[in-house]
Amino acid sequence: MPTKVKRSTNPFSAKSSDQDRSRFKTSRVLKTIDDDDDDDDFQQKDMKFKLPDKKKSLSMKSATSTSLDEKSKTEKLAKSKAILENLNKVEEEMDDNKKKVICPYCMTVLEPITDALEKALEKMKRKDEDYEQRQENQASSSFTCFNIVIKRPVSNEEKDAFCKLHKKELVIKPEGVKKRFPTTIDFNAVSRRIMKFRSELERVIKNELKSEYREIAESAYEEQGISKARSTMSMMARFEASLPGYYGPKGAGVILNTLNDMFLKSGYLSKYLVSQQLPVEFLQQVLVPEVGFRLIREDLLKNQGLGRPMENATEKAKQIMRESCEYGHIMFPSENQHIDSEQQRTVI
Repeated sequence: MPTKVKRSTNPFSAKSSDQDRSRFKTSRVLKTIDDDDDDDDFQQKDMKFKLPDKKKSLSMKSATSTSLDEKSKTEKLAKSKAILENLNKVEEEMDDNKKKVICPYCMTVLEPITDALEKALEKMKRKDEDYEQRQENQASSSFTCFNIVIKRPVSNEEKDAFCKLHKKELVIKPEGVKKRFPTTIDFNAVSRRIMKFRSELERVIKNELKSEYREIAESAYEEQGISKARSTMSMMARFEASLPGYYGPKGAGVILNTLNDMFLKSGYLSKYLVSQQLPVEFLQQVLVPEVGFRLIREDLLKNQGLGRPMENATEKAKQIMRESCEYGHIMFPSENQHIDSEQQRTVI
């Protein structure tokens, strides 16, 4: 017999009873609830993430802001302290400068005040006071109600002389002393000392003894030509490069006078000179530096001590002669600049 298939009844059909409908609804509802269990579990798991506590976040913010405020306060205090320290330093420097003497022409601080500077400042002060006194006398005699004091006009020569003086006293002289350049020279003995070099200088004149100063002069003749090499500018440049070091213009004058008597007036240069240069040119550009480095070499050997040889004494003397030109120019200027200039023009 064929099996009968039990047909499911439609709970919403007209034939279905109210009991079937209620049973269907209950099963569907239960099934729906069972299907959503996983979602409910996930939602419950998500609900475990808690929001930050407002009290804690506020306390953390306040702590952070407090630390930042303290840091900014510390930085501000440090800056204020640095500004105050700088102001104090500036005030101290200003107070010190008020106590210090300053050159009125180049604003250099004159420290320490040497005897020479003190005498020059006193002389300057007397001139200023005399000028002010004359102004006051003129104002009182003219019956004017205005009392205007005008500063004493100072010439450029006076300014230059004072600035050279404090440069000599505060810069050149201390540096020269460190390098052991002489602060005093017996110029009366220079002529006698030059006489001892006569035989060597005669060999230089005859071109029997090599001279780098001769080579410098003759190379100028070859490069520039005779006419241009004999121009005043060219000869003065070579002469300044061959000055006798720390013996200065005063020493150069003594050397020129002595060599003039030894070789120029006697006619020795005219008779024995082997060079394209004229005798006066050779005397000034070659023989003066030859004598200069020999004098310095003699000083070195004397300071070294008797019986103690010095290696490369000639090279050291020439180096000192080059390095000490400014020192000699400041320390031992010509006693009569006008006569010295005339003498240079005559020799040239």
